[in-house]
Amino acid sequence: MKNKIVLYTIITNNYDKLKEIPSKFIKKNIDYICLTDDETLTSNTFKIIKINTINNDPKLTQKYYKIVINDYIKDYNISIYIDGKISINSDFYPLLSNLNNYDLVVFQHYKRDCIYKEGAVLLHPYKQIEVKENVLPIIQKLKNDNFPKKYGLADNCIMIRKHTNNIIRTMQLWYSLVKDYCQRDQLSFMYTVWKNDTKIKLLESKLQGKYFKTSSHLKTKKIDKYWEKEQTEWIQGYDPYEKCLYYFNYKNRLCKWNLDDKTSIEHYKFLELGKYNN
Repeated sequence: MKNKIVLYTIITNNYDKLKEIPSKFIKKNIDYICLTDDETLTSNTFKIIKINTINNDPKLTQKYYKIVINDYIKDYNISIYIDGKISINSDFYPLLSNLNNYDLVVFQHYKRDCIYKEGAVLLHPYKQIEVKENVLPIIQKLKNDNFPKKYGLADNCIMIRKHTNNIIRTMQLWYSLVKDYCQRDQLSFMYTVWKNDTKIKLLESKLQGKYFKTSSHLKTKKIDKYWEKEQTEWIQGYDPYEKCLYYFNYKNRLCKWNLDDKTSIEHYKFLELGKYNN
């Protein structure tokens, strides 16, 4: 290894189709790696590295190699993680300049700014993605540790990291929560940032579409469309964390606890919290 920067992706269980990198976006000072459990996978732009499945769990395997500064990337100073559903459509490399002041660069979630709201949405009948056992324990841990509301929510499909000691600790904590509590990594990421006082840059979500294209996974869950029969845009649900009703807007996928509270709608400028600067 001669380069100090690596761009890598992970594909397990044939969940995504490998997105080749256009030649005009390949840099000589960057290594390109794809970690996969597919022995037949080939690429013109990535070095294919075969990995073993952890605990017979392809999803956990993907999370491990995504999060942990693992054996394949630890010798690099900087890593760029790109999810298997992401392809590059513009020169995003100037974003690395953010590492002059921050150790971690990610994009904001395109709708929500709060882990607690994300947890509530995941349990709503419209989504039907997770059962309570997969969500409630991690949310309860966050509440017990007094993790604040509206601390921010990251998309996590793209991560640019300096391999500092703080980042290594943050990633290890993050993976432990994903492994022991819930594999929906958005529900623990910002908590680990807060817990370790990590220097993070949250980029505006609209910038992600400028540099990257998001495709659907090859394997996706179908969403129950029962709400098409509803007469109102706002569907009532129950927030088990606050022990109160909350409301989900099926047209724009917003979530709020009080229909009369205009400030609870999530489309507003991201709050500047300490070192968060947009």
